Amino acid sequence: MSGKNLDWVDELAQTIRSDVSIYQFVSPQNEDIERRRFEQEIREQLVPVEDDEVIEATQEVSLDEIRAEDLRNIDLPEPDFAYADGADYSSQIASLEEAREVVSRAEASETVKNVYLSTLDELEALIDIVENVGDRETVQQASQIIYGSPSEEALNWAEDTLESLDSETDEKKEFSAEDMRRSVEGALEEVGMSDWKVNYTQKGVVSVNGASREIRVPENRKYGENEILRLVIHEIGTHALRSANGYLHEFEILGSGAAEYHPTGEGLALFMEEATGLSDNNLKRKYAARALAAESLLQGDDFGETYTLMREKGLNHDQAWSISTRAHRAGGFVKDHIYAEGLQQVTQYAEKEGTIDDLLIGKISEKYAGELSDSELDSEYNPVDIARSLERHAPEGVDPSSINLEGLREYVES
Repeated sequence: MSGKNLDWVDELAQTIRSDVSIYQFVSPQNEDIERRRFEQEIREQLVPVEDDEVIEATQEVSLDEIRAEDLRNIDLPEPDFAYADGADYSSQIASLEEAREVVSRAEASETVKNVYLSTLDELEALIDIVENVGDRETVQQASQIIYGSPSEEALNWAEDTLESLDSETDEKKEFSAEDMRRSVEGALEEVGMSDWKVNYTQKGVVSVNGASREIRVPENRKYGENEILRLVIHEIGTHALRSANGYLHEFEILGSGAAEYHPTGEGLALFMEEATGLSDNNLKRKYAARALAAESLLQGDDFGETYTLMREKGLNHDQAWSISTRAHRAGGFVKDHIYAEGLQQVTQYAEKEGTIDDLLIGKISEKYAGELSDSELDSEYNPVDIARSLERHAPEGVDPSSINLEGLREYVES
């Protein structure tokens, strides 16, 4: 342990966040198969036909046509999801124990030490999830160490949102992955984040990995006009920007991700979507439903009960299946409430402080933001500059004038 300091702990945290690809392990490998089985069993229970007519007749029944109240009267099947084999992270667990001792001896404030120790707890919980996929108790407990659980305020917001906001017609998706990538690369170039790279991925969503300074763009999908603008604000103007600012400081754990940063990060991204006028009803309804699904899981509901709840809240079959799967995957990966939870946190913070500047100094939580910003931690990268980059780097056919820059400037020092 001789010679090891907080720089070593920073490097360890960055390595673990980069190497432990959590979604590789918690995502069901046989989701399509289990979805078809789920749908077929529902149809067979609700369509009164003879056995030799079942297959042909039930295939003609859309699950969107089945009333939510009818689902309460049948036995919904429990998907039997399969997952990738876990990996051996015993050496990383040993290193985390050593890191705790290094932190305890470090010459740093109690606030900084608490941030580091809580971050190390989260990293161990991350490994616990990977090593125990399918173990409901372990996965749910470990998830809550990292992501917390839904508050009453977040759940009330979710209920109100689903009750008061109607669905909108999805925008036409006519822009390519190359258009998306060029917009991202333009934003990075504009603000000087030259050490970040943009790579294609085969599936998933546009995402940021702060530990590896990488933005991933799904190659085989199309994007809508508003979606391109919104994702640049959400992913680059929030997640990548906070990470890049964090790496500028003495404590580089603020770059890879410090304790409890997840809800604040997602809440800040949604807050900036709202401030720039790029959010929409469908997004809000999705985040609201995710929070209620997470709470359903924590209340002990099985997959069918969560699915039925989603249908009762007005979601169609595709939406209810997707959100229920996200909540119950891996035995209960309790994460999806952080969007609603974080939005409440950040909104309250902005109303109290009149600014969100302190939340931009790194990947930290609003809980620690004020105390760490008092240590004269500054932000070099600014979300207003990211938004303005779209004036020059948005694809042809995308109108960046729809971005409400003044709404963002109200809370961010330019």
